[in-house]
Amino acid sequence: MKTRKVYDCSNSAERPPHRSENYGPKENDIMRGLKKYANVFDYEFIDNPTNADVIITNDIFPKDILSINKPRVKRMDGIFWQKAYLERNEPLKQAAMEADWVIFISEYSELSFRKLYHELPKNHMVITNCVDSSVYFPLPKKFIPLQWVACASNWAREEKRFNDLMVFATEIIQPTSQLILIGHCDMKVPSNVDVVGYIEDEREMNRFINFGHMFVNLSYRDPCPKVVCQASNCHMPVFYANSGGTKEVVNAGVGIVDPEISDEVPRLNIDNMKQAYMEFKSNFRQLQLQARSTKANYMEMLGSYFWVMDNAITGKLNEQG
Repeated sequence: MKTRKVYDCSNSAERPPHRSENYGPKENDIMRGLKKYANVFDYEFIDNPTNADVIITNDIFPKDILSINKPRVKRMDGIFWQKAYLERNEPLKQAAMEADWVIFISEYSELSFRKLYHELPKNHMVITNCVDSSVYFPLPKKFIPLQWVACASNWAREEKRFNDLMVFATEIIQPTSQLILIGHCDMKVPSNVDVVGYIEDEREMNRFINFGHMFVNLSYRDPCPKVVCQASNCHMPVFYANSGGTKEVVNAGVGIVDPEISDEVPRLNIDNMKQAYMEFKSNFRQLQLQARSTKANYMEMLGSYFWVMDNAITGKLNEQG
């Protein structure tokens, strides 16, 4: 089969600005994985869009890309749900409508788009995020004492619920367990929380995640949290706030009741947290066994992306007759 050429137009000068409080990498992890393994699927990424068979973006299509008649694929991450930020969705929504195919990163991502705009792109598909099992995988653990891990690029982001996480640390797991906090954090923490800071290197990230036995994620309305995918790959049971698309990537875990009824980030109800924790604790051994099987296959996910690109190319050729 002839190698097909793809151009990534993400991160152009015309894209919406990255969030200043986000410490994550500028290039999306999935886009990086597509480039790393493109040859496995008879594709190659190139630097000139005019020579490409298909164009993909993680954000928008710049004007110069729209001016050339190439099939376009848009990866649709989560959309802003707060009223104050809704206008930031507009260029992303426009790019979705300009694309020949749109990939939503979770069922929740697709549902959020449909609920907000009362329509969906003509050709779309849900391809749930997962992470590379050659990078994130379980390592041998010490069994005493049991430790929790939580991770975010920056804990100052309101939707990460730092305050609720500290309630979890002080009122639920203390004094029997420690919490390892990965990510940028300038806030004061209790004695049973160890802050290790933001970790850029993925191998180091895998090592620190594996210091723990359980993972906690209290984020509000996250469309598909990468950190939960990482924890699942490390065979960790997950204790999570059940909003957004988090449950779609939890292989083994217990969710806390978390109604999506607010334009702000609501505090978690402590009684709901305690009730879910008792369920987690009483089923911990079973959850550990369940967590040993991973839910998603990374190469299969990448293959689905390239399948969409194939269909975008074929559709454009059919249009041109």
